[in-house]
Amino acid sequence: MATPVLALAARRALVALLVLGAALVAASIAHPASASAAPAAASRVPAGIADQHREGAVRGIDVSGHQHPRDRAINFAKVRRAGFTYAFIKATEGRGFVNEWATADGRASARAGLATGFYHFARPSSSARQQAQHFVREVRRTGVRSPMLVLDLETTDGRSRAHLRAWSRTWLVTVERATGERPILYTGPGFWKGSVAGSTAFSKYPLWVAHYETKHPTVPAPWRGYAIWQHSDSGRVAGVPGRVDVNVAPRAVAERLAPPHSALARVAAARATKAATARSDDASVSRGGERPAAGAATSDKAAKERSAVRSKEAELRPAERTPGLMDRFGFGHGFSIGSMVR
Repeated sequence: MATPVLALAARRALVALLVLGAALVAASIAHPASASAAPAAASRVPAGIADQHREGAVRGIDVSGHQHPRDRAINFAKVRRAGFTYAFIKATEGRGFVNEWATADGRASARAGLATGFYHFARPSSSARQQAQHFVREVRRTGVRSPMLVLDLETTDGRSRAHLRAWSRTWLVTVERATGERPILYTGPGFWKGSVAGSTAFSKYPLWVAHYETKHPTVPAPWRGYAIWQHSDSGRVAGVPGRVDVNVAPRAVAERLAPPHSALARVAAARATKAATARSDDASVSRGGERPAAGAATSDKAAKERSAVRSKEAELRPAERTPGLMDRFGFGHGFSIGSMVR
């Protein structure tokens, strides 16, 4: 009787193990990625972007008060460790609004080594000049050095194309004159074509284009290409609470736009210095022909011989007199004490 009982118990245990295994498999299918895996995925340029926009691209985020649910802070050091190199922070909107997180976010971003910028959300129903002055004033109050500056143009406030063109030009020119920095213009291709288009004057401002759910962003005229592409408004990035706008930019363009003290600009400067040194070394080898070492040794020997001759000549000459008051005030030039006494 004992053997059948044991066999039954074994079968029941096996069934229980099978049920538990099935439950674990189902759970893994329902939740394929853990929270800790998300930052690694976020650091890569998404596969949904065409190859020509992925190769050599650097990633960045842009944030506002919406990225601070329940007053949670953004950890910009984590953002950088996740592979992002630049960040834009909303500073102002209209003539009076100020993002209460602008200073804290801007300083934290710069401290983390991210190329940092600020943007102004345009309200074309009121003075462009006053809004530009408001923006410049608040950005200066953050204390962030040489930030990138952006006009965020995505609403008409019921105004005409002609009004938006004139309004935008006034804002851009006012900011550039006040700061010496050429602003970036952020807009969407549909908005620009339907509400602003009609002038080539804007082509001198770098374009930050917002275009989602596409492998290739549409670049509106008069631009021939974009400086930055905001490809999603629902990214997940380590260090940022909730969803966030994510962007890509060609590395060369981002490096030119980046503040000089940012990690992005420093890496570019180091690379340029290394390349210049390599070119200089190559030129030296070319000028020296096949015997640069012998030439260098000959030059050193000749220099030593000339130095020895100069030392010997100095020993044979009378000691030189240290200039005194007479020399410094002109009495040593054709004058003598005797000639001055009458």
